[in-house]
Amino acid sequence: MSILVIDDDPISLKLAAAVLGKHNYTVTARTSGREALEFIASGEPVELVISDIMMPEMDGFALLNKLRAAPSLRDVPVILCTSLNDNTSVATGIKLGVADYITKPINPETLLSKVQRALHNRQAAVLIASDQQVPRELLARTISRGGYPIIAAGSGAEALRLLAEHRVGVILAETTMSPMNGLELLTTVRKQFPSVPLVLMADRNCHEKEDVLKAGADGYLAKPLNNTEIMNLVKRFLN
Repeated sequence: MSILVIDDDPISLKLAAAVLGKHNYTVTARTSGREALEFIASGEPVELVISDIMMPEMDGFALLNKLRAAPSLRDVPVILCTSLNDNTSVATGIKLGVADYITKPINPETLLSKVQRALHNRQAAVLIASDQQVPRELLARTISRGGYPIIAAGSGAEALRLLAEHRVGVILAETTMSPMNGLELLTTVRKQFPSVPLVLMADRNCHEKEDVLKAGADGYLAKPLNNTEIMNLVKRFLN
């Protein structure tokens, strides 16, 4: 696992890097937000970011904003490490999507625990692709009750755009979408995102299960959709 640690305090930076390195994490240490962004721009993989809040030039919140604006890092968990422990900082971090907080001085056991939890909780999303708003929202509500993150697309083109920007664990696509239907989306996904499983949702009188699976889909959901079947299928791909 590749972890980027940012802190202008050399003692805290060295301690965090030593603790994480001892437990076989690949650690990159940087002393400012600017240096962190330069490293990210180099294209090296980053699976978790740990950043101090109180830094000159660019504080942790400003850095977090920039990370959330980068499509490749939008879903990377961020832990803020700070001597601050006030409600305002916590509220700001939550609003920006922070994974957790670590209060200085750094406790090695707490650091490890929070890193492990953040990496464990980093879960791929379910991408729902349907041009029908009400069914799309009902499906999203059902799956979100199971604790899975949801991304919704109203068209095949939007689904492809979201696939390029987010970590997706499985796609649930409507066969009758327009102008790009589910089978056409399947063909494109197989070319551009071959590792992402795609499940097609169809009326029985339009597409039989055998035909859908023969076309290359990883699963089939017959309409009207059954909540138990939906959740069993999602668990199959994401658990």
